Amino acid sequence: MRYLSIKVFFTAIPTLLCVLFAQCGSGGTDIAGGSGTGNPGGSVVVAVIADSESSSLQKINTLAMNTPGPAYKGPKDGSGQKPSLTVEDSDGLGFMVDSAKLHIQSIQFILESGQQCSRLIEGFDGGLRCDSDGVVLDGPFVVDLLTGVSTPALDSVRLPEASYAGIHLRLGPQAGSLAPTTESTLEIYGTFSYENESHFFSMELSIDQPASFRRAGAPVLVSRNDTTHFSVKLDPAQWFDSLSFKDCLDTGALTLDQNGDLFIGRGRGSGACRNIDESIGRNVIGSGRLEAGKR
Repeated sequence: MRYLSIKVFFTAIPTLLCVLFAQCGSGGTDIAGGSGTGNPGGSVVVAVIADSESSSLQKINTLAMNTPGPAYKGPKDGSGQKPSLTVEDSDGLGFMVDSAKLHIQSIQFILESGQQCSRLIEGFDGGLRCDSDGVVLDGPFVVDLLTGVSTPALDSVRLPEASYAGIHLRLGPQAGSLAPTTESTLEIYGTFSYENESHFFSMELSIDQPASFRRAGAPVLVSRNDTTHFSVKLDPAQWFDSLSFKDCLDTGALTLDQNGDLFIGRGRGSGACRNIDESIGRNVIGSGRLEAGKR
């Protein structure tokens, strides 16, 4: 009988420890990002890209990867030939975009109402913080809009398990931008033809408007069991809506420099073309839509 009592005592010890430390069957900290909080989080991929596959993009001519194109004076990054696209203004003047990069300071994942961010990220190992509307991932990030690739990468983000209604991009320049001497948020480079001659263009834009994108329909659930994709697709067919670069050049409201190149940035343009950089920035952000779901 004494032996039986001792055996029962030692058999009960694991059960007692489970109750005291609440670790039985929960997975504990075995899942990355869990930190023993009971919310191990789910895998998330974020992309911001010029969407050239939508059936509505009648003004877009997407060129195949690695197709040789005209040389351009935009910054080189040593990665070789990039995909390009051609965007037309309201008069049909075409601009071949060889480089388009967006600078993001932070990404806010907007929580569905009724969820408390501070509780979700309590003890969460993911470098996240909270603000008034959701979970924030701080950058900075530089996104190549032609490929959707971000530096640093955004293909392995981990978020707390919750329902998310959308994302907000806080835009802003940072050290190491393509044009470090400017305050640009969006930089677009390429070539265009004017009066039967080819010219280089540079657009270095400061975008001040909010860049918030909400999912159409119900919020998306981030779960530990699968990967959730947040894709902000910017429609290039809208980037130069209601703008006529040809008229601006014909009237002298925009001018080419001594090398025959066109530069568009803060304070450039006059008359009807004054603040054309702000119009482009509004168009680019306003063209965005969010697609979020599982793949």
